[in-house]
Amino acid sequence: MMKTYMKTYVLAAAAAGSLWLMAGGVACAATLELTDSGIGINAGADARYTLAYPLPVNAAKKNAKIESKKIEGRKAMLSYEGGGKAELELGDAEIAVTFSEMPEDTKLVCVVMRIPTADGAGVKWSIGGTASGELPKDKPAKPFLFQGNAKTLELISLAGAKTALQIPDYSYQQLQDNREWGGGVFQWLFWAPYF
Repeated sequence: MMKTYMKTYVLAAAAAGSLWLMAGGVACAATLELTDSGIGINAGADARYTLAYPLPVNAAKKNAKIESKKIEGRKAMLSYEGGGKAELELGDAEIAVTFSEMPEDTKLVCVVMRIPTADGAGVKWSIGGTASGELPKDKPAKPFLFQGNAKTLELISLAGAKTALQIPDYSYQQLQDNREWGGGVFQWLFWAPYF
């Protein structure tokens, strides 16, 4: 059975409702683009990130796989194996994601961003305005740098470029160092409830 209603999420920057780059005290919008692998965020030479396309998660905590993808300018249409669709639309500084025809047991939506350790070591991060740190140069004793509920993520590159994301209410975030499992990336994930 499919859920027939539509659910829209908007991802944007913290205070201003936009994604911003701060450089030398002057605010200018970062650029967003749809690519084959996800949503590209370009806030400067050393502040380029890609949010993977959102994946529905069922009650058994299994992520759906993307069955088909069609990108047309600033819109992308996704279909998922097992049912469900998502339409993404980029605004000047926000990402609207509308889900439809989702399977009845859809509980969450998961989004992942990976930052290669070579590029990320030394990048400053802040989540929810209460937890902060620096992506470590060496593998830490514990791989999880943050786990908890929060609405915002800020990254400040080595050159000082600031990328700030605001995510849906009640989202759970996790920032981890994948060197623990042999991966050469830092990984940020969030799961938003789908109700």
